[in-house]
Amino acid sequence: TDPQLCNEHGTNFRLSDPPLVMSEIAYSYNMGLRGTVKVGGWYSFNDFEDQRFDVNRLSIADPSSTGTAQLHQGNYGVYGVLYQMIHQVPGASDKGIHLFSRVAVSPENRNQIDFYAEGGLTFSGLVPLRPDDVFAIGFAYTSISDHAAGLDQDFNRFNGADAPVRNYELLFELDYTLQIATGWTLQPDFQYYWNPGGNVANPLLIDGTPIENVAVYGLRSTV
Repeated sequence: TDPQLCNEHGTNFRLSDPPLVMSEIAYSYNMGLRGTVKVGGWYSFNDFEDQRFDVNRLSIADPSSTGTAQLHQGNYGVYGVLYQMIHQVPGASDKGIHLFSRVAVSPENRNQIDFYAEGGLTFSGLVPLRPDDVFAIGFAYTSISDHAAGLDQDFNRFNGADAPVRNYELLFELDYTLQIATGWTLQPDFQYYWNPGGNVANPLLIDGTPIENVAVYGLRSTV
């Protein structure tokens, strides 16, 4: 079941699996400032395991459980995207301040993640001496489904444990794209994560302590 093992080189194109269907509609407008709205969704015809209950509607953490998760026919998700220019640099149609956001939802009983939201701002062309540089600030919020979190609570209850219960992961990001020369950019990046992995136990510790918040520093060069 591990895609990296059963499709090691990424060249297997299976035609016997249940289909996955995706669709999206977009509307672009210009009311003085340009913007685009997108709405989309996907549906998989495969079967998906419940995040908490077995075939007898008992928690999988229950010692009397069969250990075989209840199956749900199909899975789906819907999302919305917004790109909106909120300030335009005079004489430059693509330069200014842009707002971006995206929200996605999926059923909680068959998905570990049932809600995701991101948003932020990009600034370009605002420094006359650096017209091709871009500064961006953004965030992303990932919510663990109540069913997945409920399974963690069940394991704690049945085992008398106090392990972390998954809840959410929050990301804050800053980056700056610096054009060194035509066709060459340098991009330092800073990210800070609250509850990495959604508040899970640190695998390097045996006492069940959650992974601490973490700062990530990166540098990307593109030619």
